[in-house]
Amino acid sequence: MSEQERQETPQDTGEVYPLVALKNMVVFPRTRMTLAIAREKSVRAIEEAMMRPDHTLITASQHNPDIDDPQPKDIYPIGALVEITTMHRQHDGSLQVLLSGIRRVKIEEYLDLEPFIRVRMNVPQESQARGPQSDALVRHATNLFERYAQLNRRFSVEDINSIVGIKTPARLSDMLAAHLVTNPQQQQDLLETLDPLERLEKICVIMGNEIEILELEATIRSRVRSQVDRTQKEFYLREQLRAIQEELGMEISTEVDELRARLNEKSLPVEVATKVRKEIDRLERTPPQSAEISVLRSYIDWVLALPWNERSEDSFDIE
Repeated sequence: MSEQERQETPQDTGEVYPLVALKNMVVFPRTRMTLAIAREKSVRAIEEAMMRPDHTLITASQHNPDIDDPQPKDIYPIGALVEITTMHRQHDGSLQVLLSGIRRVKIEEYLDLEPFIRVRMNVPQESQARGPQSDALVRHATNLFERYAQLNRRFSVEDINSIVGIKTPARLSDMLAAHLVTNPQQQQDLLETLDPLERLEKICVIMGNEIEILELEATIRSRVRSQVDRTQKEFYLREQLRAIQEELGMEISTEVDELRARLNEKSLPVEVATKVRKEIDRLERTPPQSAEISVLRSYIDWVLALPWNERSEDSFDIE
């Protein structure tokens, strides 16, 4: 049976399934997820599901991921009916399984807790979204995802094309939730949101926030890269100038170093220090034969000779 046929085929209310409790993750309908199953109860539940003709079971997330043996009160009531597509047993006895989400379900009753969890489920009714509002929201979500994928760069072309090609709010919202949302509480909230339009709107808000953060990060990276490039360029040019001056036997480089050392030793106001530093850089770039050299030297020497933030212990007692 195809995924679409499974989605459209109503499940008998009250049917009994084995359950696997998940930590910090949610399986969404219409999506696939690979899981490592190690807890004994979960392994037994998988083995029980594999004995069913349709290889199906229920997955539901725990409130607290630190609990190793969750009880009914520790598990969210809304989960997913999933099909085990593949199962591989590892050397340590754990299982590697590929799960395909089918539909949302509500846990109505816990029947067994040993040797694995067995529950009776109900299928909550999801509304059908059609019309101009649905089409507009799908288009908006698709545009946001394309911008997000452009900034994030972790999606392959195939992934982008497959998501962009989805035109129904229900399927698009679940696919985006599975690929973009990493916060477990947000994942569970989206799983419990039965209205596809409301679900897709929530995902648009999440994507919008992520896009804003990614754009800010890109701006910061660009600014830092520009500053690093400028610093490296200045260092390279300064070293080139130093080499030329040494080759020509010029003394200006040593003098500039001494002036910079004097500047660093002085406690000048920020504005004055910035101005003097620019004049020293200008002195370093000025050809030795230029008449401006003496003017720059005199100005810098004069500023550095002033008693900035220095006080004497003078006595003004006329007696």
